[in-house]
Amino acid sequence: MLRENIKDFADGVGADEKEVATVISHTSNTVIFQDDRGKIYYLPSALPELFETGTVARISELDSLDAAEPQLKEKILSILKEGKD
Repeated sequence: MLRENIKDFADGVGADEKEVATVISHTSNTVIFQDDRGKIYYLPSALPELFETGTVARISELDSLDAAEPQLKEKILSILKEGKD
């Protein structure tokens, strides 16, 4: 994963790289993130295409893939396996 200077995060408060995940893909209504350890997170969104690949968000603001509904979890895993939406 690319390393970026995130000491001045959007809210003006610094963030450690271990506290953020990066957009890697999306579904029609969900943004998919991955952290530096490879763990997958998601964020429901009406307009997920507005989140560019590489956008970062605090992990504390995201939902873990482990907590996803089975149907959503399957869809996300399928997208990641195929590498496309």
